[in-house]
Amino acid sequence: GSGGRYVSTDNAYLKQDRIDVAAQLPGGVREVRVAENARVQAGDVVLVLDDALARVAVQRAEAQLATARADVLALQAAYGEKQGQLAVARKSADYAVREYERQANLAEQRLVPASQLDTAHRSADVATGMIGVLELQVRQTAAKLGGDPRAPVDRHPSVLAAAAELARARIDLERTVVHAPQAGIVSRLPQVGDHVDVGRPAFAIVADRTLCVEAKFKETDLEWV
Repeated sequence: GSGGRYVSTDNAYLKQDRIDVAAQLPGGVREVRVAENARVQAGDVVLVLDDALARVAVQRAEAQLATARADVLALQAAYGEKQGQLAVARKSADYAVREYERQANLAEQRLVPASQLDTAHRSADVATGMIGVLELQVRQTAAKLGGDPRAPVDRHPSVLAAAAELARARIDLERTVVHAPQAGIVSRLPQVGDHVDVGRPAFAIVADRTLCVEAKFKETDLEWV
């Protein structure tokens, strides 16, 4: 109703902003760091989840990263070795071809038997063929190294993938600690041993600075407001 300088209504209530906070990782509650209806600041630790599996995942990802780096180093060493073998094979082929040509000249003069010329021919063919085999192996090893054998180890695709997996595992480990996203009053806390799921509220925070009164008046009472 209305009267004098004031307007009154029975249709009014207190309103506060409340947010439900969900964990970003499923797990059992290992610690509850605050009490029900306690006031917290943004960033305060509220829950600590069991992190055993998350720690194992980090250790596994660290091992996979170390293995990926070792594999790339081994490939780089193999590439260098194949390059060395290729250089030797080319020199050997040059010598074998020259020897065959020398034997062919001698054979024309009938100074060596045909069997000796055939042996020199086969040696030249084998030595020349080895160059092609080693060139193929060099290309295959280079392809395994992402096409750039001299690139730093940590730029190799397999190492980058392992590093990304390790980063994800470390983020998951950090998510086992649940922080208050804003200041306020904590409520609906779980108990130690409870299980929390992703997407389901683990607790709630009521903002303690946004208390307001929401009231509904009749239009006829608002004429002089």
